[in-house]
Amino acid sequence: MRRTDLTRKVFEDAKRFVPDYPKYKFKGKFLTPGDEPLIALSMAVNQCHPEPFRTEAIFCYWENVEGMKIDITEGKAFIGDGDISTRLLHWGTRFTKEYEYQRQVELLDIMQSNQDKKDIIIRKCVKKYNRKIRNKKIIDFIKRVINKIRRTLKLG
Repeated sequence: MRRTDLTRKVFEDAKRFVPDYPKYKFKGKFLTPGDEPLIALSMAVNQCHPEPFRTEAIFCYWENVEGMKIDITEGKAFIGDGDISTRLLHWGTRFTKEYEYQRQVELLDIMQSNQDKKDIIIRKCVKKYNRKIRNKKIIDFIKRVINKIRRTLKLG
């Protein structure tokens, strides 16, 4: 979403709907206030039209974690060698804790800032998160090896 008057109105209305949330009858498992049903309701009230679910329009990150390549500085998100790209990426709540998500948010903040030498800051950010992602993969691998050894020793 871009920062427009309409977007601000959608978010303001969504927040306004929160106190009355129990009165709405959302389908699915939305018993407690969730961002998606509130934003969807507010978008409908504000005459916004939904984006059809087409891969060139939207990807769900969790369905493509291994093959996803994202670069918000270039405005690109694609799978594999770039033969399938998208304009919108849906992360899902649990993936907002991942380093890739955090990297894209930090890059967006840098791009929107008034800092000098943004290209240098962007490169440093990318390097920082590449290191974090690589280290997490190493730690995850070591944990899998340790768990495998533990399971093997218990069986033997």
